[in-house]
Amino acid sequence: MTGSAFNTRQFELAYTDGIEANYWYLVRHRLLQTVLDKHVPPGSKILDIGCGKGLFVSFLRQRAYDIWGVELAEVEQVAQAKAFVHTGTHSDTLHGPFRDSIQVILLLDVLEHQEDPAQFLQTLCTQFPNATHLLITVPARQELWSNYDVFYGHFKRFDIDALNKLNPSQDTSPLVIRYFFRLLYLPAFLTIHLFKKRKLATTPVVNLPNKVIHRLIAALIMLTDAVLPSRVRGTSLLVLIKLKA
Repeated sequence: MTGSAFNTRQFELAYTDGIEANYWYLVRHRLLQTVLDKHVPPGSKILDIGCGKGLFVSFLRQRAYDIWGVELAEVEQVAQAKAFVHTGTHSDTLHGPFRDSIQVILLLDVLEHQEDPAQFLQTLCTQFPNATHLLITVPARQELWSNYDVFYGHFKRFDIDALNKLNPSQDTSPLVIRYFFRLLYLPAFLTIHLFKKRKLATTPVVNLPNKVIHRLIAALIMLTDAVLPSRVRGTSLLVLIKLKA
């Protein structure tokens, strides 16, 4: 099972100033919260594996969710997540009783870093025997492959069929499987195929005008995602799998 953690340079470019106010995170965090609220029992204990700087841990902690994180890299966590994230730690080295207490596993843009994602998922299900739900996001569509994927250590991008085949609970269908960031698909496709590359750094959000602009962009993306059919292509994919009753 081969995967990798971000290095210092990758963290610097991916987590720029004010990143929590960037439209990309605003959309993803709200979508994930909506999915959890609709399909996962209230009060479930959640573990965000490969949580980076703890942005989603912080987001849900501020909303009274019982969420924890684990991150392979030794990286500084955002303030609200520090007490709830194990850094420099692999998920299989977490204390046994803690792993047994986890009910929901999050893999948010993690599987693309795994050489064998199917084996990775099977191993996780063994490590967390009482987990009932698995929530995954991944970058979508191999035609959007670019220098960005190479720089950040991705092995592949996914489509719905490929993600479905990774379901570790093959006797059940996903509760949710859908593309999102549909509004970004065409600009991303044109950028990659016209200019052959995309920028590597996430846009900083450091003042009020920028924050307002990002909120408006996020609102437009969420509206587009809400009205378009789930199989209309987007730049990301989400799947929620029920592992057991």
